[in-house]
Amino acid sequence: MLSVKYNKNFQWKYFATSHGKGVVDGTGRRVKSLVRQAVMSKRTTSVIVQNSADFVKVAAEKMTSTTVIQIDQSQIDAINATVNA
Repeated sequence: MLSVKYNKNFQWKYFATSHGKGVVDGTGRRVKSLVRQAVMSKRTTSVIVQNSADFVKVAAEKMTSTTVIQIDQSQIDAINATVNA
């Protein structure tokens, strides 16, 4: 309908990125689940996540066999500046 309406050819290319298909997606799903459980738990009221640093702290405590790091925007910008230079 859009093709006819706007006299343009459209293609829908669907990729399964971020749909839980790979190892990284599975790890991300697990860490989000563990952090959500910690925040929602009625046994502990001290777990509060208000920013990415809080999230990383709780995630590292819950997933001791996984290295959890935080990369802030300034680090991303610095890397992008060197790649795009």
